[in-house]
Amino acid sequence: LTPARWIALGDMGGPRSGARCLHWLLLSSSFRSVAALSVRWDGHLSRRAAAWGGLAAATCSGPVLPASARIFTWPGGGPAVSDTERSDLLVDKLERKYLLNPADLSGVTLPAGLRNQKDAVLIFHGRGGEDRETDDLRSAMRASDASVGISRFVDCFNWEQWIDQDPTRLSRVAQDVGARLGRALADEAPGLRSLHVIGTSAGGFVANQCVSDYVAARQGRGSRALVRLSLTDPFTSGPPDDEVQRGLRGLDGFASIDASTIAAARRAEQFGRDADFAEHFVNTDDLVPYTSTPLPLCFCYDVTAAAERATFPLPGGGRSGKPAKDLLLRALGYHNWPMGYLARHYETVLDAKGRIRHPSHDQLPRGAVERVT
Repeated sequence: LTPARWIALGDMGGPRSGARCLHWLLLSSSFRSVAALSVRWDGHLSRRAAAWGGLAAATCSGPVLPASARIFTWPGGGPAVSDTERSDLLVDKLERKYLLNPADLSGVTLPAGLRNQKDAVLIFHGRGGEDRETDDLRSAMRASDASVGISRFVDCFNWEQWIDQDPTRLSRVAQDVGARLGRALADEAPGLRSLHVIGTSAGGFVANQCVSDYVAARQGRGSRALVRLSLTDPFTSGPPDDEVQRGLRGLDGFASIDASTIAAARRAEQFGRDADFAEHFVNTDDLVPYTSTPLPLCFCYDVTAAAERATFPLPGGGRSGKPAKDLLLRALGYHNWPMGYLARHYETVLDAKGRIRHPSHDQLPRGAVERVT
């Protein structure tokens, strides 16, 4: 079961996707059956996975390849030698396949209310569509704006109709949706002073690419907005193999690696690169793999141990009264918790001139991690 398919199953972007994931999990006879599917390299069990089993492979560290030779490090110890060249071929083949039948994105247009705005917030939901957390965040941001006497465009862009049912195309299509919106922002909102883009789970691909294409399209065309990117439990580049980060592995070991995962990981490694300020809110113990590692180009808040999480309501309408089902819902629901945390703590800050002020990497450096308790 690849990370792309896990995200397709486990992205708690809405009750429908949550029900699908829950249904799949309940059909599994035990977590041992999940472990039996784990940690493969292009369809073959790694030597360590074969020797130790999926669970052991997920918790032990292996040889660390030089950063220049490593695509991303994975919890079973990875291949004994660098597979960069082989991976290049796999990713290139996947890209050629996509370009033979690219997604039709002709309907992706900038919301009318965003044109000619001075300040704007765009929120991108996960695979399941808009949900309680996107609604709560939108409401919280509008209320915070009103409390300091400003009015700006704040809304969630619904990209659900372009989500491909083929999970191997998910991150690629999401990236293209973001690119189209970023270029539209540059053309149709030339007077933007501040832009805050937020993406959760698979929506992180849309959000990051929106920022990148907006910044690129504004080059040589005068001023552009100061850009803040907030990512809540997005796909990441995979768990590191060093001792310092061992506690951030989560359940990332229960996944195999294929071309779509490699391609997604390469995109995720660049998340935040083009934003003036980029932040990552991470939860490390939910069941969605490859969402548990701090992004290297973002300041990271690890909210797994935040005291407030104990009162975070289950998705899907609350407790069912069935302990096993509630346990799975709670575990999966914590994939939603980072956006829930952001909604609870968002604060609109203005500078001395009464304009939106974003945080700065001077105070919150890229790659640093703050563990919230």
